[in-house]
Amino acid sequence: FKEALEAEPYRTEGLSEYSNSLHLIQDHGRLAELAHRFAVVGQDDPAVCCLIGNYHNSRGDRLRAIDAFKRAIKLDMNFLIAWVLLGHEYVELKNSHAAAEMYRRALEIDPNDYRSWHGLGQVYELTESFSYALYYFHKAAAIKPYDPRIWLAIGVCYDKLQR
Repeated sequence: FKEALEAEPYRTEGLSEYSNSLHLIQDHGRLAELAHRFAVVGQDDPAVCCLIGNYHNSRGDRLRAIDAFKRAIKLDMNFLIAWVLLGHEYVELKNSHAAAEMYRRALEIDPNDYRSWHGLGQVYELTESFSYALYYFHKAAAIKPYDPRIWLAIGVCYDKLQR
């Protein structure tokens, strides 16, 4: 994607996924650079809103991140990644009800999105409803069977249930 941006400096296709990747690998410098570049030109593009949300999240500003993800959804109600990222923010804020609602909305758009199933598992794990969490983690594992994070979550839930 980096090369594509060099050829097309204001390309937004794939931008939300790229900003997620930068966030996950904690490349805060590149994320900040992109957020500043695109904030000037694309605030009416849901992908740019997600980029800005990821930038705010990387700085620990959850409320501004939530605002950015909500703006993306307002611009495009079917923008799956914005629903998922909004769910992640609510999990971090320990707002399980709101997080569950965001993940369920994401699943209405794409029932095969493993991130939404995993997120629902996290919600139920947060509320110590480990049997429910296992159900959702298993749904995620069926879609993405080689993700170690999902299997770790399953193992933690089984461990909690055996105590």
